[in-house]
Amino acid sequence: MLTVASWNMNQRKDAWAHLEDLARAHDIRLALLQEAKRPNETLAGWQVQPPPSDEARWRLSVPRFFKTKDGKLEETRRWFCSAIASTGDLQVEAREPLELHEAPDGTFACSHPGQFAVANVKLDDERVLTVVSLYGIWDRMEDSGQIYPEATLHRAVSDLTSVFQHASSEYVLVGGDLNIYSYSDGSVWGDRGMTVLSRLAAYGLEICGPLRPEHEARLERCPCPDTSCRHVHTYLHQSKPENRPHQLDFFLATPALRDRLQSSWADPDPTWWTHSDHRPIFASFDI
Repeated sequence: MLTVASWNMNQRKDAWAHLEDLARAHDIRLALLQEAKRPNETLAGWQVQPPPSDEARWRLSVPRFFKTKDGKLEETRRWFCSAIASTGDLQVEAREPLELHEAPDGTFACSHPGQFAVANVKLDDERVLTVVSLYGIWDRMEDSGQIYPEATLHRAVSDLTSVFQHASSEYVLVGGDLNIYSYSDGSVWGDRGMTVLSRLAAYGLEICGPLRPEHEARLERCPCPDTSCRHVHTYLHQSKPENRPHQLDFFLATPALRDRLQSSWADPDPTWWTHSDHRPIFASFDI
């Protein structure tokens, strides 16, 4: 049995200590992390990608600049990235892309370095589980200031195409904070966000959790219009309990891996929002 976590760490340094607590409580051996700050170089019992010693890789470096209110350009302040952490007993091999403008034709490239992390996990029977930690970076409209994630996610899906359709891609798991809602909110903006899920489905990757059991009542105050809503509360804006609940965090898996799913759930700790504005999610596979 392999239990995997996915968690947006909200750029908090102390999140690494809480990850150790989560690992003990839920028997986690593999963690797909987003908005992760660089940990101490010696993180006991864990292997981490990117390597903690490689400081330059612990940031979202593209776009390289942002515009201040007075119109000046300053270097990006996004000193966080997506990462993969595993316990020492797993054989994990990182698959590291080159920045798009540096990658030779036909090689693994990344439009937004740090947006995703990819690794192969060697299983006991020589099969391979490919895992992806994926983060939906927000873009901002110049006219209205409204933010949207689908453009950067579509670039990521394009970059990951060589991973998703590789000959060894029978078992692929994507976990992350997509920053999109799993159902349209009825607006054209919501419909555009859903195109990310339809693209991933074209590679066999569909949501496998966490979802509420069918017999449980729908999530209170969920913004989606679906009467059979099965959303789980995974995001709390500004970590304020009075704010409206959303599900932004999901696992998506290929058919062969979905068949091996035993359970998927969100952290039952009622004070999860004190550790991050995102709730950790977990999935166990008989693999």
